[in-house]
Amino acid sequence: MKHESHPHNHHQNHSHQQKSGLDNNQKYTCPMHPQVIKDEQGKCPICGMNLVPLGASKVINGQNHDKHAGHHTDDFLKRFWICLVITIPILLLSHMIQQWFGFEINFTGANYVLLALSTFVSFYMNF
Repeated sequence: MKHESHPHNHHQNHSHQQKSGLDNNQKYTCPMHPQVIKDEQGKCPICGMNLVPLGASKVINGQNHDKHAGHHTDDFLKRFWICLVITIPILLLSHMIQQWFGFEINFTGANYVLLALSTFVSFYMNF
């Protein structure tokens, strides 16, 4: 009986050697600092985060997820242009800009309009 169990141990050792052979080729990187590449798991020397296998993507519920998923450049571009247009009256109502260029725009509530437009740009670009 001892002789029969020996071949099974041999197969287990062989599969363990194959797995460790694959691990030797694995590289690890920091999610925040992709320039950090190591041959073994550990911590990033820059930020201390755990290193992850190089080229690994997150798999959640059987789907691959990229850290940039959901970032729509068209949406960012639209927000940029809208805020750029709204920034023009903000600059025109700014007292310092008026002094630099030698003109004056003054009406009742100008400061409230400036506050409202600036608040809109700030919140619209950040959310």
